Amino acid sequence: MWRDRGAARNSLSETTAPSSPTSPAAASTVDRGEIGLAHGASAYYECRGEGGPPILFEAGTDIGGTEGSYDSLLGRLAEATAVCTCDRLGTGSSDPAPHRRRIMVDSCAVQDQVIAELRLTPPYVRAGQSGGGNLSIGFAARAGPVAAVVTIDSYHDDPQGLRAEGFDWRDNVEYVD
Repeated sequence: MWRDRGAARNSLSETTAPSSPTSPAAASTVDRGEIGLAHGASAYYECRGEGGPPILFEAGTDIGGTEGSYDSLLGRLAEATAVCTCDRLGTGSSDPAPHRRRIMVDSCAVQDQVIAELRLTPPYVRAGQSGGGNLSIGFAARAGPVAAVVTIDSYHDDPQGLRAEGFDWRDNVEYVD
């Protein structure tokens, strides 16, 4: 089993689609809930599918991974293995981000807490779209074990170059610089 299903707090499982040859029951059951974080905020997550290694999917900047934009992709992946996504602080159904400048380490620390609470079994496949790809790269660079990193339409901007172009961390809901 890829995780202890009783691990996350405030969990709610529901069936989202009937079982069929192309959509097994494991892929159609979505486990949703909130995870209390060390600093008092909560992060909303969704997991579906079974097997390993589990895929940890990161949505693009300023959008929650559970907001529905990725349902088709995550559903197809869940036919083969476990897939989890989490609304980063300031996005989707998670609590607002702390109103201060946050950096990659802050975002990765939240992911560490989410992974620990969900009791996911390593190694992980880190996958991310757009700015979520940056977070996937950052997580893989600092924490292990990671089986693979997949980026979709991602980039790796130079923070100093962004600032020179007028980017300010206060201009995004995640407050990430």
